[in-house]
Amino acid sequence: MIIHCTKKILDKLKINNPPQADDTSSIYSWHANILKYGRRNILLIFNDASGISVICDRPKIADLRRMGEILEEGVRRLMTEKLIFTISMRTH
Repeated sequence: MIIHCTKKILDKLKINNPPQADDTSSIYSWHANILKYGRRNILLIFNDASGISVICDRPKIADLRRMGEILEEGVRRLMTEKLIFTISMRTH
């Protein structure tokens, strides 16, 4: 999994020269950005191919450092909830 970060995130993490990612399959390619929603910061991580998005409200620097873990947990939750919803729809 490759997470491409905006300059804003790289600056917060104090990363001057990020490693250049190879051209990987777009299913493994993610982008991350920090957005403002009112007075709140939101960390948005989205997949280029599927459009799946994971949002972290009011991220701290520690959250930015563990973006991969946040992404995995978000996708795991999405898949679990989707699977539960699909199963319940089929049984009713």
